[in-house]
Amino acid sequence: LNPFAISFLVCWVLGFGIWVLRFTLTHLMKLLRKTLILTHRYLGIVFSALIVMWFATGITMMYVGGMPRLTPELRLERIAPVDVTQVRVTPAQAAQRAELSDPPTRATLLAVLGRPAYRFTVGRDSTIVFADTGELADEFTIAQTREVAARFMRVSADKVRHVASLEQTDQWTLGMGRIFPLHKFAIDDGEGTELYVSPTTGDVVMLTTAKTRAFAWISTIPHWLYFEALREQQLLWYRVVVWTSAIATA
Repeated sequence: LNPFAISFLVCWVLGFGIWVLRFTLTHLMKLLRKTLILTHRYLGIVFSALIVMWFATGITMMYVGGMPRLTPELRLERIAPVDVTQVRVTPAQAAQRAELSDPPTRATLLAVLGRPAYRFTVGRDSTIVFADTGELADEFTIAQTREVAARFMRVSADKVRHVASLEQTDQWTLGMGRIFPLHKFAIDDGEGTELYVSPTTGDVVMLTTAKTRAFAWISTIPHWLYFEALREQQLLWYRVVVWTSAIATA
């Protein structure tokens, strides 16, 4: 081949290569631009809907409140009075019978199942000693916690139905994992009331009604993404809330 033909061939190959590269880059840029536009459009639709939901549920929360809870006012109103005439055991004697590992951080005289009792708290543990006989209370049975629920709701025991014995949180006891297990009861009061009672302490720890549960489902739960399966994973829930908020407001 003569030098001219070789030069022509080289120039043609280079020119063709440059044309192919420009053609490929042009189409890639068009594809990238189209992809970005479509991604922005549909993500915008999704996050716009999310922002509208946050706005609507936030307004709803202002008027209907947050998650169902047992208010201090209701708890105080329903506390059973202590019949001090039945007290036969001093606090010191009760503490001795409780055989506490450390001095109690708190001691309370209260009524449990209609009987006066001392509750000694050491750290997260509680021990109950009945003040009339000095008897050490074991974990309360379903029948006993059912009676606690009936007394708290001021209804007869036949209107209290045991629903479940919970070993882990459900939608309405999120964040209360330290006080499990719990006995859950449904109350036949026309309001769809559900009560959670601790078999360890004999306390009512949560109260919900059909109304407060419904309001929670249209306000707090979607607003804070407070769904049980997600909320149980504290770190994951936190990241999802933070990142969705950041992306939606970006």
